[in-house]
Parts: sequence; structure tokens; C-alpha cells
Amino acid sequence: MTAIEVRDLRRTYTSRSGWPRPRRVVTEAVRGVSFDVGRGELFGLLGPNGAGKTTTIKMLNTLLLPTSGTARVLGHDVAREPVPVRRRIGYVFGGDRGLYERLSALDNLRYFAELYGVDPREQRARIAELLDLVGLRGRERERVEGYSRGMRQRLHIARGLLHRPDVLFLDEPSIGVDPVAARDLRRTVADLRSDGTTVLLVPLVYATLAVYLFRAAGDPDRLLTASVGAGLMGIWSSVLFGSGGAVQNQRWLGTLEVLVLSPTRLPLVLLPITLATAVVGTYSMVATVLWGRLLFGVPLSFAHPVLFLVAVPVCVLALGMMGLLLAAAFVLLRNANALANPLDAPIWLLSGMLLPITVLPAWTRPISWALPTTWGSRSVHAATSGGDVLTPMGIALALGALYALLAVAVLGRVEHRARAAASLALA
Repeated sequence: MTAIEVRDLRRTYTSRSGWPRPRRVVTEAVRGVSFDVGRGELFGLLGPNGAGKTTTIKMLNTLLLPTSGTARVLGHDVAREPVPVRRRIGYVFGGDRGLYERLSALDNLRYFAELYGVDPREQRARIAELLDLVGLRGRERERVEGYSRGMRQRLHIARGLLHRPDVLFLDEPSIGVDPVAARDLRRTVADLRSDGTTVLLVPLVYATLAVYLFRAAGDPDRLLTASVGAGLMGIWSSVLFGSGGAVQNQRWLGTLEVLVLSPTRLPLVLLPITLATAVVGTYSMVATVLWGRLLFGVPLSFAHPVLFLVAVPVCVLALGMMGLLLAAAFVLLRNANALANPLDAPIWLLSGMLLPITVLPAWTRPISWALPTTWGSRSVHAATSGGDVLTPMGIALALGALYALLAVAVLGRVEHRARAAASLALA
């Protein structure tokens, strides 16, 4: 049975700008989203910042009215039947707000228990159970205004679970929470799912989502693959945002003009920057694998451990070459770093970093094969779970070299255009 049905859901915002004749500006926050979530399913919403994940959740939990399209939660239309929906859902969001600071945690939970219709005879036991769950036992009589950010987030989690909702919306629930509390939250989510609760999750950390979903799928053998895939995603994000940020930082410091003015060719100036961001991104791989080991008990049983140690640097090199090509846009356009957000999720999806590219539509395959990230991640995954490592590693190196040559050719033209457009400086 379906818990959530979404069909062509849209949400736009209208504003006015300009003077004395203001013009009407329409911003499309959510554009035609459709999906189904089954009863007892753990469902993750992924996307870059500004993609509309929180807006989608707020439409589903009745806080926002859709501009068009339909959404039903447990059979109730979210636009026409908000009250029946609200009785059966819980909502946990990240951040400091949403609590009464002058009240204690206990008084906050008592108040929300009354609002959500928790039986008065069960309130005391339920609140005590949740205080133990989130680790606030002994601190419940203190005012929330004295709580740290992590403690407030724990209280948010307890509030969202008070009435044992049938559908639970989690919007970055682990923000500000320490690793132990985050592990307890993951265990709670797993228990809720086993009890039949539907969970729709917007994760803060891709590694968290990876382990959530692979564990929910009942495939423990793929947990290490999930951790490694999340680490690859971190490396790509580091290259994408790091190389753009590094070039933009040079522009802010006023040194980009100095670098271009030097007799060293621009590709040789930018190459160390993009490679450095990729190397820094390897921290993501190490941290994610260790995170999985310490918090999820993921066994570090690599099929080819030596080849894994070779495949990761090769993948980093291939990503760096791709970053060098992207750096051309960052040099030419002052605001090109805004391109990083829409490029983040599509590239790791097309490259098969977390999920195999075979699950994607057939028309995406040529794009995937043309990306060095695809072959780099394939070699890393093969070293992790078994398979041919050397062939995709060689293809990744070859494509990386091709991208480097392309970047050299493009950067020559870009430098010329940047000088013509006067975009090497901030103004």
C-alpha cells in the first residue's frame, strides 16, 4: 500500500523587483516532482542546495500549498485535508528554532504531547522513553535557552516522535548532533521502519543516506560499497566546490590578475589548485569509511586492498583533470561558482559513485562513458567488491589526460575572452 503519492507537484514564488515600475518575477522552487513511497519504506530526497527538497517536504506536511499538482499522504489530499494528514505525520527539521526557549525540555514535550493528542495516561511514560532515547535524561528540567545546538536538535527529534506518527519527515535531522546521538537516531529510524513507519529523509551527510538506504534494502554486503561510494561523492564535491572556490578566492584577493600576468601558462597555474582540492577530498573517503566502521560496524573487507590504494589516487587524478576543465568557466565568469550546485548531484549520479549506472535511462549511458569520473569510480568499486580494476583504471587515466589537453586548449581561449570581458577582477 502507498503511504505518499506525489504527481507533478509544483511550487512557485512570485516577487516584485525594480523601481519605479516593478516587474513581476516568478521563481520555480519545485518543478513537476512525481514519486510514490510505500508503507514502511525509507525514502531519501537527494539534490543540491536550492533544489527544492525542503519545499517538497513542507508541501507534503501541509505547511505549504502546492501551486499545482497533487499529493496524498495516507490517502488524504495535503491541500484539501490538512488536519487528517497532520494527525498522522511527524516532522523533524534541523536548526535552533521551533522550540519554546523559556520553557524546559519537559514542558516543551508536555505541551506538544497535548497538541498532538497523546493520551494523558501515556504521556509521562512516552516522554521518559524519548528523553532516554535522545540522551536528555537528567537535563529535561533545564530551560531550552541554555541548551547547546546539539541538545536542541535532540529535543526536536523527541518532539517529532511523541505521537508515534505513521509517516515521519526528517529534514536534515542530524545537524548539530554528535556522532553518538546520530548513531542512536539511525538506530531509531531503523526500528521505526521495522515497525511499519514510513520515513521520508533529507540527509545532511551523503554517507548517512547511503548506509540508511542500503541497510534498509536488507543488503549488508553492500554497506562497504555504500561507504566507498559516499566517499567518492565527497571527493567530487571537494573538486567541484574547491576548484571554483579557489579561483574565486584568487579573484577576491586580487591575485588572479597577477597569476594570469605571470609568464607561467595558466593551465600550469590552475592544475596544482584543482589537484590540491581533489587530494583534500580524499579525507572524505578516509573519514566516510572510518565513519561507517565506527558507527555502523561496516566490515573493511576489500576484495583487492592493494589495488584499492592505487585506484583511489587514480580516481583523484581523473577528477582533478575534470576540475581543471571546469576551472576555465570559473576564470571566465565572476559568478561561475554558482554552477557548482547544479553540477554536484548529476555528476556523481551519472558516474555511478553510489548507484550503478545501469539503473539510469539508456540515453544517459554515452554521457556516463565520456566522464573520467565514471571509470575512476568503477575501478574503486571493483577494488572494493571484486572485478576488473585495471581496465577502468586505464580508461580513467586516458580520459583524464584527454580532459587535461582539452582544458589547455580551452583555457587559452578563456584567458583571451576574460581579458576582453574584464572578468579577471571583481570589478
